[in-house]
Amino acid sequence: MLVIDGHNLIGSGLLPGISLSDPDDEQRLIAMLRNFRAHHPDEAVQVVFDPGREGGLAGAKHEGGITVSFAPRGSTADAVIMKTLRRAANPRRLTVVSSDNAVRSAARAEGAQVVSAQEFAVRLIARPRKRGGIRQGDKPELNAADVDYWLERFKQRR
Repeated sequence: MLVIDGHNLIGSGLLPGISLSDPDDEQRLIAMLRNFRAHHPDEAVQVVFDPGREGGLAGAKHEGGITVSFAPRGSTADAVIMKTLRRAANPRRLTVVSSDNAVRSAARAEGAQVVSAQEFAVRLIARPRKRGGIRQGDKPELNAADVDYWLERFKQRR
């Protein structure tokens, strides 16, 4: 099962059209994770967010095959993830997605796998390969959002 630090993943800066300043950032990430699950149906996903705005979502819910939870007020996603690791019957079956050093260390100490937010972001936005892989002469399939994303990324490097 993937256990994802949601705001850490959004803050990676690699997900097109999503930023922490966006009021709908969580819903946009959940939509991306639903798409990911459509191509990886055997991969269970739990995404944990820091507490929402006052009066916002709290607790856990299931959405499109994904368990979505918000840390309780006064806590953090990091604390919820660490508690999940400690309570897991077999933490070796978990893969924690976070770039937070404390979370990564706790995951490793419990025997879980660790993937950085940046590494998973690349996996999340990658187009699934066709059966048989990519052949010479194949052209990449880019939509308008992909083009805008890459144009913006290249502009930032100048």
